[in-house]
Amino acid sequence: MNSPTACNMIKLCEALAEHENLKVALAGSTKAAAVVGLSTLVGGLLAGPLGIAIAGSVSSITVALNLQGEFKPVIVILSELNDDQKRRLNDAIQNIVNDIRAEDVAGLLTVVLTTGSLKKAVLAEISKFLLNEFRLKIIT
Repeated sequence: MNSPTACNMIKLCEALAEHENLKVALAGSTKAAAVVGLSTLVGGLLAGPLGIAIAGSVSSITVALNLQGEFKPVIVILSELNDDQKRRLNDAIQNIVNDIRAEDVAGLLTVVLTTGSLKKAVLAEISKFLLNEFRLKIIT
């Protein structure tokens, strides 16, 4: 990962993630949804519509309080990649932006940010990478 181009692709991803304020949900989101759903169901079975409202509200608040801090900025995850992961992400992003002529990361970032389809493609590739590598899904 000593190639300047490879470093630029990772920096591009980090800058784009920071600009878009991308975050991922860490372990627990699926479990939290199941807890809220199950408790809402039980509340509905025990007390009808009022039980649904109360159980849904109480369980949602409880889960939200328990999951505080369980969301991580994508830029942090990208900065923690090992060399092999950086290489794979670099290759994927390089395939998208290979026709762009830019002298530095700032120029490349400007082109990506101002070209909607290009920005969407790079974000989709980052999202796909995080899902495949870490089973993490970007939240908006």
